[in-house]
Amino acid sequence: MNLDHFWRERQTESCSPTHLNTTTAAGSAKTTHHRKPILLASLFICFTTLFSFSAAAYIEGPWLWMIASGNEINSDQLAGASKGMLTESLVAKHGINEGDRVGNLRWTRGRIFPEINCLLWQWGCYSDNVNTVVNQTGLSSDTGLDRHSAYALINIVSLRSWSNITMGVGSDDSVKVWLNGEVVHVNDVNRGTTGIQDEFKVNLKAGDNLLMVKVSDNFFNWGLFFELYLPPNEFSTTLPVATAEVSLARHLIEKYGETLQQPEIQAAMPTLLAEIRKLEIRAFLTPFTIKTVVENPDLLAQFGVDDDAITFIKNNPDVKTMLLDPDFQTMLQNSDVLWEFEELMTGNKPTT
Repeated sequence: MNLDHFWRERQTESCSPTHLNTTTAAGSAKTTHHRKPILLASLFICFTTLFSFSAAAYIEGPWLWMIASGNEINSDQLAGASKGMLTESLVAKHGINEGDRVGNLRWTRGRIFPEINCLLWQWGCYSDNVNTVVNQTGLSSDTGLDRHSAYALINIVSLRSWSNITMGVGSDDSVKVWLNGEVVHVNDVNRGTTGIQDEFKVNLKAGDNLLMVKVSDNFFNWGLFFELYLPPNEFSTTLPVATAEVSLARHLIEKYGETLQQPEIQAAMPTLLAEIRKLEIRAFLTPFTIKTVVENPDLLAQFGVDDDAITFIKNNPDVKTMLLDPDFQTMLQNSDVLWEFEELMTGNKPTT
C-alpha cells in the first residue's frame, strides 16, 4: 500500500458517520467533555480531504456515460433500455462510440471528479458525483435520480503488459467492473462512498484495454471512485471507440461460431428459427422455460428438432451454455436481432 493510498483511507474513515459521532451508549460526562475537540479534529480532516483528494490518482476521464432504469447489479439494464439491441457484455467486449444511441439517450463524454460533501449533523461525509456527471452530461435533469444504473466506459492505454496488478473502486451503491470484455469484480452492496472501498487484481495488455464500470443506485446519493495502482507514466486513458460495428447477432455468432457450425446444429437451425419467429413461441421462451428445455432437450421435439440434433445438444455442453447465455435469451425476444442472426446463419433473408 503506498503512502497516498494509506492517507486517503484514513481520511475516508475519519469522514464516516461512525467516526464523526463520538457519543457512546455509556453517555458519560467524560464522553461529552471530549466530543468537541474530536469533532473539530474530524472537521479539519474532512475539509483537508476535500482539497487533498483533487491530487489523488483517481481516473477522472473523460469517460463515456449512459444511464438506464433499474438498480439490480446482476440484471442487464442496457438490454432493457435498448430493447435488446445492446447488452452489457456486447458493449464491454466491443466498446461503443460517442453519440451512439440507447433509446432516447446518447453515450456522452464526461469527467467524474472526487467530490465529497459533509453533513456532519446528519450523515457525515458522502459523495454524489455520479448524479453530478449525469446532470452535467444531460443524460438526466433529475438531481436526485434513484433506482438507476450508470455505465462508464474508458480505454486504458498501457505501455506494456502487466500481470496481477491492483484496481480499486468505491461505489454508492452496487458496482460491477469489466475489463476487455470479462467481469473482473462485482459487489452487490448497499452503501455510501467517499473513496476506494474494494480492491481486486487484473491483467493488462500492452496497448488498449477497454474498461467498463456499472454503478447501481438504490436511494439518495450515487457515487463512484476508480483507481489503477500503476505509476502515472505507465498508462494513459482515452475515450473508447467501438472495435467494429458489432451487433448483438454478430456478437453471438462470433462468440459461439464453432458450436453453431456443427452439422447437427446447422441442420436443425432453419426449423428452430422458423418456430422461434412465431410471437406465441417467443412469449413462451422465458429464462425459466429455456432452462427447463436445457435440462430436458427431448422437449425440443415439439419445435420440430430432429433426434440427431437433440442427441447432439444432450452431449454438447457448449450448446447448453449458449442457450443459457442472457445475451442469447435477449436476442430471442427481439425480432430485428433474431432476423439478422438467421440471415447470418443461413445466408438468406428471413421471410415473414
